[in-house]
Amino acid sequence: MKKLFLCYCGSGVALDECCSNRDDNFMFKSFNTSDEHKHLLRNLTMSSEFGLPYRGLIQFYANDLVSYKLANPRSKSQNEFLEIISLYFTIFLQNDCPSSWLNCNSEFWEEFIFSFYPLHIKVTSKEKEVKKFAVELKKFTHWLDCRYGSSFYQLINTFLTESVIELKICEKILNKLYLHTFPEIHQEDWDFTKEFFLNSLSLDKCKEKETIIFEVKAINGPIVTITTLTTYKTYYIKNMPYEIIVPGTLLSGKIGKKEGDWFWIWNQPESVFPPRGRDYIKNIRFS
Repeated sequence: MKKLFLCYCGSGVALDECCSNRDDNFMFKSFNTSDEHKHLLRNLTMSSEFGLPYRGLIQFYANDLVSYKLANPRSKSQNEFLEIISLYFTIFLQNDCPSSWLNCNSEFWEEFIFSFYPLHIKVTSKEKEVKKFAVELKKFTHWLDCRYGSSFYQLINTFLTESVIELKICEKILNKLYLHTFPEIHQEDWDFTKEFFLNSLSLDKCKEKETIIFEVKAINGPIVTITTLTTYKTYYIKNMPYEIIVPGTLLSGKIGKKEGDWFWIWNQPESVFPPRGRDYIKNIRFS
């Protein structure tokens, strides 16, 4: 998923599908000295361990992400955090990326925590991913404050104090939804590729297929009524684990409808979002 930007020409079409004016000069980097070249190669090596795309290497955040990793290179939870924030910069924000850390305002961090991070919550039997993320985010923003004299830690601590319980609820619901679709997901011999392929085959049998972000509006026995957040289109879903969710739940998932059917069929969950992310997730697009 990535953030939806409409083209500046007013066509209503996504920027990267219309007359995009994105600068691709990041593909061609010149060096004034051999030390600059060595520095880039070092960053390339280290950043590859947390999946920073090449275009990110010449952006303002590259040196800091690499320097932060070098301070504790063997930390698995830190590496996972760096993977998430590097994707936020390079894939999600794309050309809407701030020009420096000091330009990363409260909306930048709020969108990161409440709309982008939920896309990357891992499904685990221990359900400790939100807790680990919160710890790593606090550590990172404290490190930035020491480096730049910013006050990010105080802001992040306030956000998490107010909403970490909501994020933990999202993690719990997400885990239950995946267990409903893939009951053996936590078994050691579970084959991710095989099971997702088989699940996709069931969706392929449907004449209509959609991946949408929606709010659960009502639960009437086995029939769940949902409404999309962008078009406000209403769907009536069957085969959804209605015992797990409640009206007001915000989530994304795959649904399909067979020819001649009136009800849509629930196929697979994608993400669960906290209420605080509502305004931001409207700008998420599937690609």
